[in-house]
Amino acid sequence: DRTFPAADYIVLDDAFQYRKLKATGNILLMDYSRPVRKDCLLPFGRLRDLAERQDDADVIIVTKSPRQMDPNERVIYAHNMLGIDDYNPATFEGTSRTGHSQKIYFTYIKYGLCEGVYKSTDPHYIYAKKTILVTGIARDLPLRRYLSDMYKIIRRFNFPDHHKYIWSDINRIQASVRQNPTASVVTTEKDAQRLMDFNGMPQMLMERMFMVPIEMDFLSEEEKKSFKEYIVEL
Repeated sequence: DRTFPAADYIVLDDAFQYRKLKATGNILLMDYSRPVRKDCLLPFGRLRDLAERQDDADVIIVTKSPRQMDPNERVIYAHNMLGIDDYNPATFEGTSRTGHSQKIYFTYIKYGLCEGVYKSTDPHYIYAKKTILVTGIARDLPLRRYLSDMYKIIRRFNFPDHHKYIWSDINRIQASVRQNPTASVVTTEKDAQRLMDFNGMPQMLMERMFMVPIEMDFLSEEEKKSFKEYIVEL
């Protein structure tokens, strides 16, 4: 048996649905454009738990928010989308409909510069004016908007979320590259890993395939500091 040192924190993903688990803190991530109160349970919607469970979270982090949101916009969003009437954008605090005190933070997607997926990726293709976009995510619109400032997206392959690539997919992408030999191929960090796991990737794709690094950041330094203080105090 392995002996593990005592842990200061145990972080669980998707554990909010497990009613018997009594966590020290519950952090709920919610897509800005898909608030749970506007959604439905499977199979009629995307929810795997009741929308009312939002009221039991200690922290709600709104992801993929607009880069700029003034205090009034945050108050309106908290009221209309989260059902929180007393949200204070200065303290990031509000009260759920069940009387539970909550912290609400807003974050946005921050994209990095394209990086080669393979060791054999030719860095010269990063300067191509055209690109072929390959994604297996639920919503690729923000990424398309970001890339459109640098490239002309001449072909878009948008596979389902968590897609496992097979030869027919690779052949379609390769055919598009043959039709556009000067174009690069750009994908997400998540898809890059799946593509690297694909056995037998053609060299012509490997040499021009790039991924876009992604990270989330808070809209303000004050929010970031407040969230860190919340974590430390748990």
